Order: sequence, then structure tokens, then C-alpha cells
Amino acid sequence: MSTITDEILSCADNALQASLTGPRKEQLASMSRFMYCFERLAREVAKGGAAWDEARPWALRHAERLHASILTMNEWQSETGRLFDDGDEELKEWALRRRSQHAFVREVFRDTSADQFLAEYESEEVDRDLREGAEGLAFDAPDYVPRTHTWWRR
Repeated sequence: MSTITDEILSCADNALQASLTGPRKEQLASMSRFMYCFERLAREVAKGGAAWDEARPWALRHAERLHASILTMNEWQSETGRLFDDGDEELKEWALRRRSQHAFVREVFRDTSADQFLAEYESEEVDRDLREGAEGLAFDAPDYVPRTHTWWRR
């Protein structure tokens, strides 16, 4: 495993643990840090400095803990929707990035006990709405985001 992957997963581990304890506001901030870790990993994968498979053993060990964060994940997902529905242009773009973060996390946890839990947050209708917003605001996908993230403009 690459050093950068180790660093990112260590950060994710700490953030996931913090998302389970403490005041709700701090738990939500920790979930945001957790999700962002996988955006960082995606950037490294796109540059060739890491591989998704490197995170697989970590995901298998932490799937149950991710599932235990369901309340905080629910809040994070709801906040993402509010950012897109009620936010200014900058917040709408941030909501698109958060949708991609979710997809990156789902990729890492695919076929683990957390996979179905994560899948329940996905909706073709919501992705279509995000795509329409991205089109209207001319938000192009960042270079590290794969074509499967259809909510971005290409």
C-alpha cells in the first residue's frame, strides 16, 4: 500500500471514529472529514499515486463501524441536499462534490456489509436533478471524477 493511501485511510479511520461519539455537531463535522478523505483518495488514484484496491482490506475491517454511523450519515446526506436546494452557486457545487464523495466511499465499500446501507442514499431522480443544476450553472466535473458520476456536466 502506498504511503499516501496509508495516510488517507488513517485520517478516515480517525474521522469515522469521531463521527460516532461526542456532540452531534462535531459528529457531523467528522463525517464530512471522513467523506472528504475519499475525495483525496480519488485524486491520488487519478494521478496514479494510489489504487482503489489498496483501500479494500481497510474497508472490509471498517464496514460495520461505518454502518454504525447511520445517524450521522443521515444528517450528512440531508445536509448535502440542503446545500444543493437552498445554497448559492458555491454551495451547490459543494453539494455535487459531496455526491461524488459518497460515490467514492461506495466504491471502496462495495460488496461489504456497508454497501447496501450506502446504496439506499442513491437515487436516479436526485442524480438527474443534480445534473440539471450542474448544466444550468456550468459546473464541469473535476478531472479526478470518473464519467460514472453522471450528476456533473461533461
